[in-house]
Amino acid sequence: MLKQAVDQADMLATMRDMGMDNFRVPGMFGPELSMSEDAPAHRRLCAYLGRAC
Repeated sequence: MLKQAVDQADMLATMRDMGMDNFRVPGMFGPELSMSEDAPAHRRLCAYLGRAC
């Protein structure tokens, strides 16, 4: 479980570094949703990708 959380947090950091504006189009990713910084990594990742989970 811890390994998955680390992987998800790393993925989120990488995506933030890359920038997602070019991918935020209908059918791909929506605008970033608000999410608490202390939320689990998978929820922060979903919110960043414009998905509610």
